[in-house]
Amino acid sequence: MRDYDEVAVGNVSLLLFFLFVGILFLFAERKGENAQDMSLKNVGSSQACGSEVRVVIAEDEPLAVMNLTEVLTANGYRVVGAAEDGFAAIDLCKKHHPDVVLLDIHMPELDGLTAAKYIYKEQLGETVIILSAYSDDEFVRQAGDYGVSGYLVKPVDDKTLLSTIKVARARSKELLDLQDSVRKITKDMESRKKIERAKGVLMRQQKMSEDEAYTRIRVIGRERNMSMETVADIILCSATD
Repeated sequence: MRDYDEVAVGNVSLLLFFLFVGILFLFAERKGENAQDMSLKNVGSSQACGSEVRVVIAEDEPLAVMNLTEVLTANGYRVVGAAEDGFAAIDLCKKHHPDVVLLDIHMPELDGLTAAKYIYKEQLGETVIILSAYSDDEFVRQAGDYGVSGYLVKPVDDKTLLSTIKVARARSKELLDLQDSVRKITKDMESRKKIERAKGVLMRQQKMSEDEAYTRIRVIGRERNMSMETVADIILCSATD
């Protein structure tokens, strides 16, 4: 026969797996219903939407930087920095952690896609949008793989720029919320697994019932001002000595 803790962990893992999947489906469905309305709402009222949104521009053509800055500033966005290459763009993102990063795909020293990948990985900017003179499918696919939320083909008119920023920000927020939910659910699953294993240790070593073992962990946590997960960790460490 398998030990109690193995059986308990297996049962809890299965239960939590189905709960996890169910929550993800509900979350995705709710977000799917609201995402389009959120992202496209008030396209015409750019001044209000752009308020307090900080932007970093990475573009090696000074005229393009000037035009982008003029459009964004006129519509309530705040350009906190401009870079001429990917490395400088990363430095600006480390300094400002902007809400939006506009990256030209072709820049000296470090290209926009590689910069986007690093910015997304290190969470240096909330929403990354690529500016490119090409609509090549491979570039678009890579951009999606690197965490890019929007892809604009030059030349870009003002209306397209502003609406794309709004849609991309809504998509980024949706993704960040989903990732946060997944992290919380995963952490909760791991915590419950530890507690179940610790209960099994107490039941074997101290001949306790399941309820008695759970109560013991809870009481220790309350008395010592520790979480039940921390108490379970300590019990499991002692069991391996």
